[in-house]
Amino acid sequence: MNHHKFSQQLISAGLILFFLVGCSASATRGKIEGTVTLDGDVSKPIANVKVILDSDPFSPDGLKEIATTTTDAQGKYSFEDVKPGKYVVGASVQGQCMVLDIASTVAVEVGSVVKKDLSLPCTP
Repeated sequence: MNHHKFSQQLISAGLILFFLVGCSASATRGKIEGTVTLDGDVSKPIANVKVILDSDPFSPDGLKEIATTTTDAQGKYSFEDVKPGKYVVGASVQGQCMVLDIASTVAVEVGSVVKKDLSLPCTP
């Protein structure tokens, strides 16, 4: 009986530790999300657009690609688990057009969700 109770306590402690470690890892980062639209018209979201997350061009390392993703059917995108810092978000339709405003950085803080909508003058 004591062995069974000890096993239950050990399993409970392990689950709590697993939960706390998982929560603390995600609590040290933020998220960037938004929608890509045609010429800024929110009624015209663009699907299948490549969205690029770049480092702050004014940082010591300069402009570097950090990650990419693709918009969904509603033109929405997101970058999860982003380290705190300043970034530039851009969008591109291969061979047709691109938008990357290096003067407009987004600042990610711990636990923040930053909204950054983008407007393209063309569709895929």
